[in-house]
Amino acid sequence: MKEYVKFRDRDYEYGFYIYSHYTTILGLESGEGKTWMFDSLAERYNEGIVSIEASYPVIFADSVNLLNILKTEDRSVIFVDEISINKNSQYLGMVNSSKHFIVAITRAMPFRANSPLCGIYRIITVGNGRFSIEKINKYNDLRIADDIGMVDVVVTEAAENRSEHSYIMECKKNYNLPFEVISAGGKDKIAGILYKYTKLNKQKKLLVLMDLANVSSQYKILIKRCKDNPNIFFYPYASFEELLYKSRLVEHLNKKHCFNPYDFCTLERYYENALEKVTRGSNLEYTHKQPLLNKCYTDECKNCNKKCSLDCNDKLSQVLDSPVGKRLYNWIRNLQKKTTRKMDCF
Repeated sequence: MKEYVKFRDRDYEYGFYIYSHYTTILGLESGEGKTWMFDSLAERYNEGIVSIEASYPVIFADSVNLLNILKTEDRSVIFVDEISINKNSQYLGMVNSSKHFIVAITRAMPFRANSPLCGIYRIITVGNGRFSIEKINKYNDLRIADDIGMVDVVVTEAAENRSEHSYIMECKKNYNLPFEVISAGGKDKIAGILYKYTKLNKQKKLLVLMDLANVSSQYKILIKRCKDNPNIFFYPYASFEELLYKSRLVEHLNKKHCFNPYDFCTLERYYENALEKVTRGSNLEYTHKQPLLNKCYTDECKNCNKKCSLDCNDKLSQVLDSPVGKRLYNWIRNLQKKTTRKMDCF
């Protein structure tokens, strides 16, 4: 799902998509025009110079009127400058739990504007008082792995034996795959892991499995890691739960998740909720907080005594051979073939 917000300012137009509760217009330097954009846009909009096309009402908020706006029933697109809310703000809890779309214009990221990577933008000044908005990762500064190829190390956001760490470790064991796995144990620890490891191992290629549905607060430090080392790549998924939720294995349950992604603070939370709801009571039951990943996602059915309607001959393809997991699937399959050929030579 996505909503488009279009601005018309005299003889030109620009806009951006909203993918989740939070959208971030993030500046990397001072003087880029973020505050100017907010103040001038609000003023021109109120004067009728700028028109805005959106599926929902658009409101420009400040620390004076934000509280009353958050209490309104109808969903709106609320523009807020970074000075209006921060991590110590009395409004933060209400902002996070509200059903409104929050467009946060900020440089320092002082609060939890947890936008997906696709929902982070930057301002581009084009002269004559004009500007445009483009996706901040347009030039792949946070290096996305289109073709994984050879990988020496997989770094997981999850703690050891949880979520994607548990899954990739099972794949490594089941298919005798030759790569190292490092658990960061949290999104805020990934940059530190990358720095320490690549400082000693500059030539090794690292693939990072991180929830890109909730990345904005870490974006600037992660692109610095990418600039420092060209061998760091990120896997393009919203979250590990999205990968499982959209797998063919889970689709076989024939259950639908009826909640709106916009009703959750982040897309990460949405996919956690969706996966938990559709798998509840099934052999694939998933709980985000449980310490170990359900074995039904990793163990081959031929080795299981519990025959069920989900019985399949190739668990890897059922979990990964989907639009979300395809790159991982091809990588593991190719690596498996290479490993098998090497073993056959002995």
